[in-house]
Amino acid sequence: MSEGTRDQLYLALRLAYIEEYAARAEPVPFIGDDIFQTFDDARTAAGIRAFADTSGLFQPILFTHHLSLVAIARRVLG
Repeated sequence: MSEGTRDQLYLALRLAYIEEYAARAEPVPFIGDDIFQTFDDARTAAGIRAFADTSGLFQPILFTHHLSLVAIARRVLG
């Protein structure tokens, strides 16, 4: 399994856990620092969309210094 695939699987499992936890306890924020560094643009867009879709359950906070990530987020989220 490639590093990018492992990172995507790990993120999916973390999001699923936080969603499940938020359903039975007080929501916690998700803080990620350059978590999309091994993702291609399409997978980055899907990850940003997943955070937007789950933002009603918990607060995702993403840090990055990559302008390309900002551009993808603007394109996906408007």
